[in-house]
Amino acid sequence: MSDKQDFMDRISNQLNVWEAQIDKLKAQIDEASADMKAEYYKKLDELKERREEVKKQFEEVRHSGESSWENLKNKVEKNTDDLKASFDSFINRLKQ
Repeated sequence: MSDKQDFMDRISNQLNVWEAQIDKLKAQIDEASADMKAEYYKKLDELKERREEVKKQFEEVRHSGESSWENLKNKVEKNTDDLKASFDSFINRLKQ
């Protein structure tokens, strides 16, 4: 398997994890107090928007040639790492 395919599989799996987390987070937010719901849903919407940005970048890499995908890889990895940290932070905040 090529480096590009390994990368694509890893990012695809992460996108799927986030999709599942979004569903779980919605359920947790619905159980939150009324005054916190609006704030939590706003943050969740931000995470969903950022996930869509990573997904668009993922599609750019998918459609790029073998030689040009490396240029996009670093950008996607950084945004993926940042988004993962944001998801983790939000999940921890909901647990409190």
